Amino acid sequence: MMCERCKKEVHFLEKDIFCDRNVCVNCTKSSKKPEKTKHLVICKDCWSNLDKRSKYKSM
Repeated sequence: MMCERCKKEVHFLEKDIFCDRNVCVNCTKSSKKPEKTKHLVICKDCWSNLDKRSKYKSM
């Protein structure tokens, strides 16, 4: 599998909910688990966008 942000081959990818890209651990800026079954991830590109960051923090 390949990271859609940095184009490196990795074994584990997570889906960014804001840009719908599969990102690796190095490209992940933050992650949290607001519910027992829900896992949220935001990439470094989306973190620089203030609107997306505020939506992520309010979740």
